[in-house]
Amino acid sequence: MKVIKQNKGFTLFELIVTTVIILIVSGLAIGNFSAYLSTGRQRMLENVGNQIDLARAYAQTQAYPTYIEFTKDESKRQNIATIYIKKGSDASATKEILSEEAIGNSQYTLLYIPFGTSNFTASVTSDNSLTLGFNKANLSFKTSDTLNSSCTYTKQIKVDNSEKILYLVKDTGRTYLEIS
Repeated sequence: MKVIKQNKGFTLFELIVTTVIILIVSGLAIGNFSAYLSTGRQRMLENVGNQIDLARAYAQTQAYPTYIEFTKDESKRQNIATIYIKKGSDASATKEILSEEAIGNSQYTLLYIPFGTSNFTASVTSDNSLTLGFNKANLSFKTSDTLNSSCTYTKQIKVDNSEKILYLVKDTGRTYLEIS
């Protein structure tokens, strides 16, 4: 009777080929995922700019002060832009919401430079919102010293540590995106 030797296991060549295939596929997946995140950040920043432009357009048609507030709603897992007007004096002002839009997933964080600082030291969280007010006379952003204390003047907004920055032009109320 002839004994047949059975090989169990894989050869070194098979292991190397399999490892190389796995490395190539994972490299493609990681590259696509980082491109997806970058696109999501850019889309959110564009949404912020669009909402600011919309708030500026609302300010042209409203008799009352117009504001835009950016908040993070963890329960809905969204970053939200709310455009509203305040009717009445500061003490008894009622808030009338004109528009409320989701601008991006809550995995992204809006960062901004508060009035009087030069670095991105503040972020929009569920506890800290960013509120911008519009000066009806020239449709520019109101500074913190001409508006109530809950409103912040900022000149730059970005999403996470992205290279793209949304610049807010104080004198015109316009926005523009730029890669720093």
